Amino acid sequence: MATAGKVIKCKAAVAWEPNKPLVIEEIEVAPPQANEVRIKIVATAVCHSDLYHLFEEMPEDGFPAVLGHEAAGIVESVGPGVTEFQPAKIDPAAPLDKVCLLGCGICTGFGAAVNTAKVEPGSTCAVFGLGAVGLAAVMGCKSAGAKRIIAVDVNPDKFEKAKVFGATDFVNPKDHNKPISQVLAEMTNGGVDYSLECVGNVAVMRSALESCVKGWGVSVLVGWTDMHDFAARPIQLISGRTWKGSLFGGFKGKDGVPEMVKAYLEKKVKLDEFITHTMTLDQVNDAIDLMKHGKCVRTVLSVCSH
Repeated sequence: MATAGKVIKCKAAVAWEPNKPLVIEEIEVAPPQANEVRIKIVATAVCHSDLYHLFEEMPEDGFPAVLGHEAAGIVESVGPGVTEFQPAKIDPAAPLDKVCLLGCGICTGFGAAVNTAKVEPGSTCAVFGLGAVGLAAVMGCKSAGAKRIIAVDVNPDKFEKAKVFGATDFVNPKDHNKPISQVLAEMTNGGVDYSLECVGNVAVMRSALESCVKGWGVSVLVGWTDMHDFAARPIQLISGRTWKGSLFGGFKGKDGVPEMVKAYLEKKVKLDEFITHTMTLDQVNDAIDLMKHGKCVRTVLSVCSH
């Protein structure tokens, strides 16, 4: 391409400091070095971990930053020796403004159920938190053949959406004056076989563990946070439960993402249903506000045409 090996200029939404709106700037992007590629981003979605970096984590040396990682695009130029971190090459028929969701949240939730928890047919599951990752976890439980999928969230407006992905029951912790683990134990004759924490809250992580049945229950940490320690009583694990973590749903991106794209094109995995808003890059702060206030599942930003 004409720009190969050259510095290019492009638009970017830059976070100059924490807790402040992003600013659309023109930035310069160097040509790729060894083990790097330069990708023309066509579409990107706003992910909760973008908000985490902007509003919660606030590392002193983390700014300025160009956020955004749940993206799809076209390789524009390649540096020497790109072998170790090859981008995931996907079916060219796939719509980039849909499959960009597979760059983070949907693979994370879906894979946590099928790869990390290894949900079995006929089992009972509980998913804590019904953002995009939680809904994807619900979809993963359904795909794995779970017979009962209990969706747990403090926002009852999310249940109709959860039904679309396979949830069978909905529990709002605010409706009960007892621990949610006790509520789930009563609903399931002792606890669920699998629980997935998709909030990123250490108190919820403990609740999710305690909601598992003793003996063989598996609880998976999926929600992203690195701010607090988590805790549990030793008896919770001594009694036979397993506590696991999952990064990117246990997928290897180079192979897993193309497989998920194929599953989407074959209508075995839903993506369109996650997208509640579409906007342009210039509207990125509106998209952040929607997510911050729980008014969307996923907003996809169109960055450029292809």
